[in-house]
Amino acid sequence: MTGDDNPATPTFSPALRRRTTDLFRRRLEELESPLGHGRETIEQLLDQVGSVLDDIEVEFRNDPVGGSLSAGSPDEIETGWATERIQPVDALRAAAALFEVLLPIVINEFRTCGVGEAALETAASMLYGSVTHRIGLGAVSYASFLRKKVTSSHQDERRWIARELHDHAAHAVGVALQDLDLHDFYLDRDEHRAKEQLVSARGVLHDALDAVRQVAGELRESTVEAGGLERALADYLSARTPAGVTTAVSVTGDGELPVDVCEELYVVLREAVRNALLHARPGSIEVTVVVDGGVLATVRDDGRGFDVPGALAKPSGFGLLSMRERVELLDGTMTITSAPGEGTTLVVAISQPGLDQ
Repeated sequence: MTGDDNPATPTFSPALRRRTTDLFRRRLEELESPLGHGRETIEQLLDQVGSVLDDIEVEFRNDPVGGSLSAGSPDEIETGWATERIQPVDALRAAAALFEVLLPIVINEFRTCGVGEAALETAASMLYGSVTHRIGLGAVSYASFLRKKVTSSHQDERRWIARELHDHAAHAVGVALQDLDLHDFYLDRDEHRAKEQLVSARGVLHDALDAVRQVAGELRESTVEAGGLERALADYLSARTPAGVTTAVSVTGDGELPVDVCEELYVVLREAVRNALLHARPGSIEVTVVVDGGVLATVRDDGRGFDVPGALAKPSGFGLLSMRERVELLDGTMTITSAPGEGTTLVVAISQPGLDQ
């Protein structure tokens, strides 16, 4: 059977599929692809090899010359790739590697079935269409993942604002109202006590105003302006650090950072400082940031420390989990070293944050 005269329908045997997946796995290892690490990711990826071969078999049966991959392939890229921070560029490189591995195998199988050149061209087109279709699914999944992360970060910040206003401003206003009610009660009974309640209400309302101003100030300070990251961090520490706590800030090279990266990094470091001041009772806080191609930022305090796994297991508003999400959106990592009584060190590492765009 030669040419296009009654060619057999190509099928990819289980043995051929196993050999293909082995070749693809080795190719990923050669490329040092992040998709070649992690059992779940590898299994999902190798499943796609079989799905691509399935596509070609089905499409060729329907139209052995001139067929094309339908847009509704049921095998979708798993959203788990996004949650493991597999970047689109890594997925694209893996797809190119998959095409390189599969093309000679598919062509050889079709030649064995006796198809002609037109069918070979169709087979190559089917392969290309199936692979690129999966790239599109992966890109959509990754974009959806990023949108959810951004939304989550914004929701956390809104929850923090609401909590600060409720716990401080609203509570103080409630106390002031009670004082005013007592003032009215004592007004005709005990003029001295009535005056005391009025003075108390005035003081509590000043506290409420200070709380609102503090929240407004921190929202305004979320933007790193002309003074750069070092100035923003130093100003925050100067305004928020109580007497008796020594501070040090050192930032080098932040002029290389894109504005959006600089502002997100500031928010994360600011929250680390805030956590230290609120919970650790430190004697000193040190913040260092070095930008040299990538970013290495450290916040270190000598406070009472805490149980890191236990804290991470508790969703607590604008806290550690939100900070980690913000760092991951910058394609970075955040590590925390601490233990009760031993102080805390937070390290943010970002590789070439937006500098190669």
